[in-house]
Amino acid sequence: MQTIGLPRHVTRGAALASRPCAKEHGDAAHRRDILKRWHRARDNGLSAAAAADAVGVSRATLYRWRKLRDRGRLAPQSRRPHHLRRPAWAPALVKAVREARPAPARSGPPGKVCPHRYDGQPPGMDHFGPPPASKAAPAPD
Repeated sequence: MQTIGLPRHVTRGAALASRPCAKEHGDAAHRRDILKRWHRARDNGLSAAAAADAVGVSRATLYRWRKLRDRGRLAPQSRRPHHLRRPAWAPALVKAVREARPAPARSGPPGKVCPHRYDGQPPGMDHFGPPPASKAAPAPD
């Protein structure tokens, strides 16, 4: 249905408000309501994918929510791993790899030096410094 005469922000806000995901995203009661509507649509003869399209949530998400509901954990939880692996590289290996890497290509005006981490400069310096003393142009006679 097309509405004529209403400002765009009003019609867009109404369209967003009618979507199930726009309301209380992540709330267990909201997920439970969506699951009920999905099951009702399936009972009325729609396939799982068509019912998922009707409620506005992907089929995989609905199956995941149903599994969580059956376990009694429908409230949103963190998906972050409990334990994060830390790199276990030897400092000598890190140093050897850094020394073996080629220096990044220079990009800038000729005669200027771009400091970077391979010259011993800290990372994050993105300005051009003065040319080093060893490469300074000789003074004219």
